[in-house]
Amino acid sequence: MRLPLKGDDEFVSNINKEVDKIYYEFITFLKPKLIMQKVNVMLGDGTITCSETFDPREIRNLYQNFLKVLDGWIISDISESKTDDLHRLFFQISTTIDKFYIYGYFGIQFHALSFYNVDKRVIEIQKELIKLNQYKFESFYLLK
Repeated sequence: MRLPLKGDDEFVSNINKEVDKIYYEFITFLKPKLIMQKVNVMLGDGTITCSETFDPREIRNLYQNFLKVLDGWIISDISESKTDDLHRLFFQISTTIDKFYIYGYFGIQFHALSFYNVDKRVIEIQKELIKLNQYKFESFYLLK
């Protein structure tokens, strides 16, 4: 069954309260690592712009530390998936209690745009190319 449950009886209400607690704890656990920071990035044409991001490696490290302390649970590796600009970083845990199989999926999903690290050599090469084009343009008109 998927949680939270639909319904309004006491059992469903109690289960959903526990799910809300897990959700709150997970968000509280992740939030300090999801602080956005401004970074300079280079676009494909070499221009530099400012963007906001967080470091997914911090989330992976946080997950690893959390999984180390789980006792009695079957844990998956930390996985990631990437489709175009949509990325996911997640893990799964499970255990059996009496006749019940409990399974949890915890993860984050975020959009990531492709940028490049600012590289001064790329900028220098682009300036050189501009100068060469200007030289070709000037030489073309001198030959006429």
